[in-house]
Amino acid sequence: MVLAVGSTAASKSDDHTQKLYFNRATQFLDLDSLGLANLETVQALALMAGFYLHYVQQPNLAITLMSAVLRLTTALGLHREYIHGRKDTNAMDCLFEHRRRVWWSIVVPDSWASLVLGRPYYGQMERRDNDSATRAS
Repeated sequence: MVLAVGSTAASKSDDHTQKLYFNRATQFLDLDSLGLANLETVQALALMAGFYLHYVQQPNLAITLMSAVLRLTTALGLHREYIHGRKDTNAMDCLFEHRRRVWWSIVVPDSWASLVLGRPYYGQMERRDNDSATRAS
């Protein structure tokens, strides 16, 4: 998917190399990919959703795939914040920062696509404490 998106940006409008790369990527990124919980799959599927939205011009497929990717990132726990009391940077801090960046690189385009396409955004997460839930009922 990286090659497909990069080829689209780097080539002229009459060059269709991105279609070759896209078709190769779709051979590996099928519906079963949604069951593979890892960062690389999340990133590849997010790129695929963006490709569907911007270049293939299939917005329904794009927003459906992006919503599935958002759910996959939640299943991976990327929505959680990890706070460390240390000021030094180690491998775990770098991993948590990478996970945070992947999370936001999924949330922002998903909310943007919902806004542009006039669709409701389902990725909102709100916290409710017990007191406010009790008062509301």
